[in-house]
Amino acid sequence: MSSTILAKTSQYIPDASLPYLVKTINSHLVNNEDYTENINKVYNLKGGDVARDIYNFNEKIKRTILSKRSKSEPNLYELNKKNENDFNISDISTPGGFRREFMSSNAKKQGKAPPNWITSNFIDFLALYGHYAGDDDFDEDYYSEGYDSSKYKSKINIEIDNMNENTPLLNVNMSQNTINPRKNRKYRKNNVPSQTGTASEGKTMFLLLKAFIGTGILFLPKAFSNGGMLFSLISLAFSGWLTYFTMILLIRCSEHIGGSYGDIGKQLFGKPFKIMIQGSIALTQSGFCCAYIIFVLQSVKSIISTVGNGSLIIPDWVIITAQVLIYIPLSWIRKIQNFSITSLVADVFILIGLVYIISSDLFIISSNGHSNNYTLFNSDKFPLFLGTAIFAYEGIGLIIPLQRSMKEPEKFPKVLRNSMYIISLAMFIVGGLSYYIFGDDVHTIIFMNVFPDSIVGTVVRALYTLAIVFSFPLTYTGKNSQFIKWMKNVFRAVFVSCLGVIAYYGASNLDNFVSIIGSSCCIPLMFIYPAMLHYYGVAEKPSEKMTDIGVIIFGVISTIWITKLSLEEWK
Repeated sequence: MSSTILAKTSQYIPDASLPYLVKTINSHLVNNEDYTENINKVYNLKGGDVARDIYNFNEKIKRTILSKRSKSEPNLYELNKKNENDFNISDISTPGGFRREFMSSNAKKQGKAPPNWITSNFIDFLALYGHYAGDDDFDEDYYSEGYDSSKYKSKINIEIDNMNENTPLLNVNMSQNTINPRKNRKYRKNNVPSQTGTASEGKTMFLLLKAFIGTGILFLPKAFSNGGMLFSLISLAFSGWLTYFTMILLIRCSEHIGGSYGDIGKQLFGKPFKIMIQGSIALTQSGFCCAYIIFVLQSVKSIISTVGNGSLIIPDWVIITAQVLIYIPLSWIRKIQNFSITSLVADVFILIGLVYIISSDLFIISSNGHSNNYTLFNSDKFPLFLGTAIFAYEGIGLIIPLQRSMKEPEKFPKVLRNSMYIISLAMFIVGGLSYYIFGDDVHTIIFMNVFPDSIVGTVVRALYTLAIVFSFPLTYTGKNSQFIKWMKNVFRAVFVSCLGVIAYYGASNLDNFVSIIGSSCCIPLMFIYPAMLHYYGVAEKPSEKMTDIGVIIFGVISTIWITKLSLEEWK
């Protein structure tokens, strides 16, 4: 029966002529180069007869797009104009079409709205779920040793990649919406199929809190010492508001243009801008990993000092080397779902650590009062606070996927706003209250101040350290080629080792190191790029354009100025 249903797929034409659909289907087929060889391979596969018509369908659509007959476009136009709730013989013959027609007719008889179909057939299903978050990057790992990835793209794929407003016989939707960015800045979503998520508002808020609250919040008390109490409170509030504002800009770009963060940049400025965005993300994550290594180093040293009563001293390079030896095998794991349990454990440990810090602060201030050794503004080191604050707020790369995961994406701005209130409040409490209690004697990692010699404090530090270790692995998706896998494994091992070396030389100046990461990597990613994308692709009113320009100028000046001063403060 499955074979009979899928055989009807060859009669389905309308939306399948979209280039993104052909590209997505190609990624699921055995081979994209020789159609005759494809069919022979399919027959030799288990259940190959079921998939045969998918190959026939794909080849038919290729011929349709490559056709140079001008009369094909009006036919596609008429097909796209058809009422989505009307059914004809061709619709009924598609997979699941008979039942859809029955349910739609039944709804009309009862005076109800017709059902909202997520996909109309198996081909649309591939288009919707065949890629992740709008990214459609080629994965050379899929092929075996010796495969030349440069030969992968067939004639149809090359033509699809080179399509623009001058390409003949574009699908009508693309010809109307995919226009020259130099001549018209208004875009509409056309490269990613629409889809509905399932996440509720509460679940989305939890994921946001989980993404933003990590190690960065532990560096804030020392950052308050660098900036001063009054300046830090004002700057932290401003940083939180600006972060929320630029995230909203990125969401609007996604709603108008579609695709991932990098895809939006590619649509507006070309592939180099996408590479720049992805490079900034990679540098930011690498900086986080270095900060993790330093955090674990200092935590382990304090735990050993507490347990050994100060008599046991282990060199920094030994602890960092041990970490690298742990992280290298973890970085070889490709599938992120393999870390689901450890990620949950890490979240629990982080929550325990934050509760311990806040409760300890409240206990200390109620028992001993606060320190008088604090300043309202530190004119010597205040730029270090700005870099650390940006570091703590970084998480913009998750905004678009989280919005798409929601059942009601239009409510995401409200969820994001409420989440930012909670995140900022937590930062105010941990950073401001701890600095108010300990003053300028506060350590770079606040755990060193709150009952460092107690058993409970030692256990909590150990749990938080484990949480950071569990959070470190660089997770990617791998494929079948053992040769390429091990070549990448070697690269990952070398890369993690390099991070260890960087962390070793940055361990003595963790606050400066975090500030440099925040200013040089996080500010462009969080402020400059979203404002540029919004200005070029969405903004129409003069006030919107002026605001975008202001954010861009602020981001560029802050990046140069804070990075320069942080480097000068390096001891």
